[in-house]
Amino acid sequence: MNTGALRVQARWAAGRLEPLQVELQRPAVTSLFQGQPAAQVQASAPLFYSLCSQAQGLAAGAALAAARGEANWTPSPACTRALWLEALHEHLWRLLLDWPVALGLEAPREAFAIWRKCRQADPASFAAATRQLFERALGLDPGTGQPRPEGLAARCLSQLQHPLTLPAHDDDALPDPAPWLADDQDPAAGMSGQETAAADGANSRRIATPPGPGLAYARRLLQALEAWQALGTEQPYPLRSAARPDRRQGLGLTRTARGLLLHEAVLEAGDRVGCYRIWAPTDRLFADAAPLTRLLQALAPEDAGATRRALELAILALDPCVPYGIDWTEN
Repeated sequence: MNTGALRVQARWAAGRLEPLQVELQRPAVTSLFQGQPAAQVQASAPLFYSLCSQAQGLAAGAALAAARGEANWTPSPACTRALWLEALHEHLWRLLLDWPVALGLEAPREAFAIWRKCRQADPASFAAATRQLFERALGLDPGTGQPRPEGLAARCLSQLQHPLTLPAHDDDALPDPAPWLADDQDPAAGMSGQETAAADGANSRRIATPPGPGLAYARRLLQALEAWQALGTEQPYPLRSAARPDRRQGLGLTRTARGLLLHEAVLEAGDRVGCYRIWAPTDRLFADAAPLTRLLQALAPEDAGATRRALELAILALDPCVPYGIDWTEN
């Protein structure tokens, strides 16, 4: 199914960039859930998404279980492994294919393709293939996990003017979604506040501007390493839920490779869906031009060429989950 598209219109005139225009097209997936049995919605939700489908299924399962009053719903071990593997795949795709190309570097496509074929191999073979990808394709030190100066990750960080040392682990604990069940609360605002937390040395701070390209790359590299570690240690995948039993309303909150994902379900008689809503990272970050504009202003490019390049990197840093393009004009 077509999951949408993103167009960014940018015009350089009289020596400056005019206000950006952002057009995000997304299919009305949730309208298809109206009146459907909860079990059917849970089974079909992942099928509408080509990216982060496992995370979509997890959030749907948690929201619907909460709405039914199932307080201790958890995914199966096989589902948990699939979730971590999905996150690792998304991180490595960006790190190995998209960021190098955006920076004018050669992407190790063959190495990534070989690794993808190993995802269903036995655990020992998969672990060896993943270790090889991190060490040889990305150029990480096997002892410290930090980028080696001659490796691809270090060259990307250098071009992005970011220190070669990765940021300290950021506290990625999910927020409690229960307050968002109140009638006067906006879940999108709550999640946006969480997603403006950026690592700064060993600490975390709230900022008004999304993380810039350098920090976005460094944090993705760190998150890829953490996903790989989680696969090896069978850690639970991040998940929280909340419910209002009086109106059979449930929330399911998880973290994708792109940020926080929230599903909301309200059930009617016969366990049929009366209302269903989804808040995804792309929908929040590209609902209008404000996040992209703030990030571009923080980068402070000096001329048309630098602005065009900064715009491309800013979009990649915000990481839309749909195909995107830039309509650039100069007068």
